[in-house]
Amino acid sequence: MANGLRSGVLAFAAAGVWLTLCSCASLHGPATSAGRADSNSAKSLETPPEEVPARQEALAAVEDFLSRTQDYRLTPPGKPASTAAPSAAGSPAGGGAGNAHPIPGAPPTTIATAPSQTGLSTGSPTPARDAAFANTQVSISESGPGGTPVPVPAVESVTIRWKQPEAETPATPARTNATNAPLDMPTAAAATTLERIVPALQQQLEADKDFAAEWRLRMVQLALDRDSDASIVSPNLPEDSRALLTAVVGTAAAVRNLIRNPMLTGEEALQQVDGLRHFLSNKADPVVSVIALCRKVVTFGSYEEMASEDFVAGRPIQTIVYSEIRNLRAERGANGAFETRLATRLEALTTDGKSVWQREEPEIVDHCRRRRTDFFIAQRITLPPNLPAGEYVLKVLVEDKLSGKVGEASQAFTVHSPVSVAKGQTSGG
Repeated sequence: MANGLRSGVLAFAAAGVWLTLCSCASLHGPATSAGRADSNSAKSLETPPEEVPARQEALAAVEDFLSRTQDYRLTPPGKPASTAAPSAAGSPAGGGAGNAHPIPGAPPTTIATAPSQTGLSTGSPTPARDAAFANTQVSISESGPGGTPVPVPAVESVTIRWKQPEAETPATPARTNATNAPLDMPTAAAATTLERIVPALQQQLEADKDFAAEWRLRMVQLALDRDSDASIVSPNLPEDSRALLTAVVGTAAAVRNLIRNPMLTGEEALQQVDGLRHFLSNKADPVVSVIALCRKVVTFGSYEEMASEDFVAGRPIQTIVYSEIRNLRAERGANGAFETRLATRLEALTTDGKSVWQREEPEIVDHCRRRRTDFFIAQRITLPPNLPAGEYVLKVLVEDKLSGKVGEASQAFTVHSPVSVAKGQTSGG
């Protein structure tokens, strides 16, 4: 737009110069005619002295017009000249020329740009006035009236397109031979290979009829997601081996399903794990994991131990022996409750292994509607007053009456003399 305005101004200026020259020629006909007659000669024509002032006046008028037009184009009216945009040549526009060179007799003009439908300025000059604008941001400019509203972008439509899935790049076939490089097998090929192995494993199981062949076959079936086949254990195995393998297969399948589907609660996997743990605990020996000499026992893991100064020689020592026990067998009775039967033997020994006190409990019976995962025993005992002051070891032996297995553990304790207790010379025991 600026280039068009510039071209129009130059054309108008050229026409003005031409009219001025023509007027000068009409006033001085013989000299101008002589100049045109000799235009093809090598000798240049000189301007008569009387025409110089007229031409200079015309050129000055043209330059003044161009200067005022340039200032109006680059500097909006009413705006300081210091904020004008640089000219096309890179130099700043004349300082406030739009207000410094008003056109004589012309009314003041304000140029405003109306917003287009696309949100861009059309550039067509329109007089500033009070108006309403749709979908635009309107503000009052610092220079007063004539501010240009800024269009606000708006979403007119949204198009949602389905992206077609990209074609999968064909996998590079695995090399059959490799040198100094790892060689793997695609999943489909691995499954095919396992399927081919199953008949061979079945034939081997029929021939050997042992646990090793059974284990290999069931694990391969489990890897092929053939859970129902894997859970059918051959009847030629002993009952304990069959039960163990069945529990392992069920636990592995439940845990695998939980890993594949995180939305599962894991309850099935926990039940399978608990069943396997109970089965293994019945196979293991009893374990006495904790022994404590207590003043008070509330429940499993909740007890109050006696202070060291409470064990004083020369008087009876009453205490409670708290023991936590694992791997006890439980059998369901006729009433549906689980029954546990055990026997205990407590013994106090000196540091050199001499027995100074003992007590036996031939049978302790426990009934519970559920399999106990936390099993403890609390036994009230009284140590004799004739135990001399010194270091001792309390040994706890537990016999599981249902499995016939035994477990034991020991706990050190100290019996203090009355003099050391009176002097406060006791330490935690």
